[in-house]
Amino acid sequence: MVSLLETLERQIRRELGERHVLVWYDPGGTLSPVVEAMERKGLPQGWHLLRFRGSFLELKYLIGKSGALFKDRWLLYINRERPEPCPLLEYELFGVRWDKTLADLLADSFQLSLTLPLRRILAGERGKTLAAAWDRVMSQATPPLQPEELDRGLLAAALALEAPFTWEDAIVRILIQPDVLKTLQRLELAEVWSRLLEREMGLK
Repeated sequence: MVSLLETLERQIRRELGERHVLVWYDPGGTLSPVVEAMERKGLPQGWHLLRFRGSFLELKYLIGKSGALFKDRWLLYINRERPEPCPLLEYELFGVRWDKTLADLLADSFQLSLTLPLRRILAGERGKTLAAAWDRVMSQATPPLQPEELDRGLLAAALALEAPFTWEDAIVRILIQPDVLKTLQRLELAEVWSRLLEREMGLK
């Protein structure tokens, strides 16, 4: 099984190198479930993970309060677009700026050929939903990752199904648990549902 958490940890170590600060922008928080898993697992000694909670001043205060900027390693996770002017510019210059969403991670580590429609599908709540359920619905994924695999993974995640699932599984889940239909609507996955039906069952 290719773990999204392990994949992300390897990329972080490679990107950070010998530097002390990684300023990481993930617009829409698509990788926030993996960041939470990283926190639960625990970071190596001397590593700190700070998440943006609405205040850049708070992040700067917490780093300054520690007095360990030049000794420890810091991951600053910002679940939004980089603002202009950037309040964390000095940390970017001292360390490294990292723009990494779920779509970017899949392109880098799973050889997903990114298109604008794929970026849209993997953005925001849809990306978070897939990232949170990755180990359950995408455990068999290997590079190069195909868009069809993402479609199935997204539906499995939204419908709380195991992968691989059958269409009978999906329809029964919707019939016995009407709330999952609301999840499909909230995540705007009607397009994905229709595309899979057409591809796999010839229905339009």
